[in-house]
This record gives sequence, structure tokens and C-alpha cells, in this order.
Amino acid sequence: MNTPSGELEAGRPGFISLLKSIEIGDKAEALEKPGINLEVPENWEKNTGSEMRLASFRIPSSDGIDGDVSVIPLPGDGGSDLENINRWRAQLRLPPLESDSNSAIGETKEGQSGSFLLTHMVSEETLFSENRHGAIST
Repeated sequence: MNTPSGELEAGRPGFISLLKSIEIGDKAEALEKPGINLEVPENWEKNTGSEMRLASFRIPSSDGIDGDVSVIPLPGDGGSDLENINRWRAQLRLPPLESDSNSAIGETKEGQSGSFLLTHMVSEETLFSENRHGAIST
């Protein structure tokens, strides 16, 4: 989920609910487009997305800068949690984490298909118009 930080807290419960609802299809399916089932929060709008996205949603906001949620499969070795989190931190111009034992890496949650790592990061500098910070939750 990628959204201005002000909208992140409002969208967070729906995002966590979506993550917990994901059910991954048969492991024998092609990793390029795995089968998934998920429960989409009521106020989210399905987007066309892109070829890379398995699913894409817009979270309408009250201030005109909508949130964006994408479900992207990472086939094969998509990188470690730390590598991926540092990639997203770079998008927000945050310094990399040195270790996955850092509490900023996130917390483990349980969902339909097992455990997943939930992380939340907010830029320290403004990235959007009107002095808005950026935020990413994964």
C-alpha cells in the first residue's frame, strides 16, 4: 500500500484485513500468476493495474490523493524481507536497515495462508505536494 501518510492510518485496518484474507492457490500453479482469493474492503475500488500486478486497488481519499494497493507475486528468489524493505525504504528516501532484528522491520501476523510480515514506513521528508509525507505498508 502506497499512500500519503495522512491517509495511511485510515486505510490500515482495511489493508490488514486484506492481507489476512489472502489465500494462495495450489502450489503447483505457475508462479507468474498464482491463484489467490482475498476480501476487498468495502470502500476500495478495483483498478486495472498492470501486467506485473495480480490485483490492484484504489483507496479513495478525502483530500484528492488516493492510496494505491497492489498485489505483486515475487516468483523465485524475490529477495529477503530485509532486502525488500530496504528497497521500499529507498523509495521513501529513508536510510536502509542494517539488520532484520531492527524493530522497524515490522511485525509478524497470521493470515489464511500462514504468517506474513507487516511493515509500515513513513518518509521523514515531504514527497508530495502541500508538504505531504509518503508512506508504504507491506
